[in-house]
Amino acid sequence: MATAVGVFGLVAGTGIAEASTTSHTYGRGSVSFKSTGDTITVRDTRSDGYRISVYVNDRTNGKNYALECGSGTHRAPVTVKCVRNYPEGHRIRFVTYAERKDNEIRLGEFTARA
Repeated sequence: MATAVGVFGLVAGTGIAEASTTSHTYGRGSVSFKSTGDTITVRDTRSDGYRISVYVNDRTNGKNYALECGSGTHRAPVTVKCVRNYPEGHRIRFVTYAERKDNEIRLGEFTARA
């Protein structure tokens, strides 16, 4: 029995998912994003009273998200995983801060595709 093959050689009803992980390390910790499952992982490695926080902006549709993931009130060293649901294929910008009371330090940013 023959199977119908559509455009690009894909069998009808199937697809190929491209999983990618983007990681960035900063002096106070690290942040990574895994596109399969839209998982953000935050690692706070320094016991200095600062928490690591990640804010997100959808570069494709301009939507700003609130705090998406952070080490919060946990004491370092700590790893926190947050699962989100971003629109498939959108370019997502992750901005990372070290925050403590009224002080925040921008650690960096990166963009990844959901």
